[in-house]
Amino acid sequence: MNRLKQILTVFALALLAACSQDDAFTGIPEGADAETVAVTLTAQADCSMTEAGNAAEASAQRAATRADGTDGTADPMPTRYYAEAIARDNQETTGVIEGTVNGSGGYDFHFRLMPGKMYYFLFWADNADGADVPTDLTAAAYSEGTVAFAAHIEDTPESVSPTVTLQHVVAKVSLVTTEEIATATAISLKYPSATTYNVLTEESSGSARLTTSWSGTNVPAGGEVLTAYLLPNPADRTITVTVNGNEHTLVDVPLAANTHITLRGDLSGESDDFGAGHKGFTDNTDISW
Repeated sequence: MNRLKQILTVFALALLAACSQDDAFTGIPEGADAETVAVTLTAQADCSMTEAGNAAEASAQRAATRADGTDGTADPMPTRYYAEAIARDNQETTGVIEGTVNGSGGYDFHFRLMPGKMYYFLFWADNADGADVPTDLTAAAYSEGTVAFAAHIEDTPESVSPTVTLQHVVAKVSLVTTEEIATATAISLKYPSATTYNVLTEESSGSARLTTSWSGTNVPAGGEVLTAYLLPNPADRTITVTVNGNEHTLVDVPLAANTHITLRGDLSGESDDFGAGHKGFTDNTDISW
């Protein structure tokens, strides 16, 4: 009799665990699990970027090496992945769910969705550890200075691709000196950034002016001094570089998602006329990542 009780107890626990796993799938509408289908999608980030300018071969090499850092300049990887499915007909949503890391370097998302129905599948990833978890991927908050990736797909649960690749939505700006910085120099980079991103429409909104600063010496000609990540704001493309209190403003810098902008100029701080274009300062865009 005791043996029978043990068997029944184990069976009941197994059944409860199975039900709990079922409940972990997010689905719409509520109470329609019997009519829904389970969908598992895997997301990963493409950490290469598009480089433009006249350095195509160098850009290709950088793109090939960025992900593993073999060129010594690997960019931060995303540490948080989120997804949301929104019904196209009535905008019902699964809500935002967090991905679970798998053994292949990707993140898995589990949904329960209505078969035959068209959905917008939205994906967002960033490295904003400690920031609030997003609750709406049509208005994902961007955390200052972080990398961020996104993608969206429109499809039915039956035909949606099981894997999706996320692309950078940020731009990267690098400040490079054309002359040796041999004496103590203070440099700052002031740049615009949007604050919110709509994964569905691929549009950013909100406006902030951010500053990244550096001070030091012993940087060779051609050396990189500062790097900043930003969410491009189409309404503001002005960047200000300040060297030892002297400003130089660049307008219409081609800031765009998934691009790397390299700004080159004399940052040695050895002349007071830097603000007037000392030795020339260009927004030479080796655009790529």
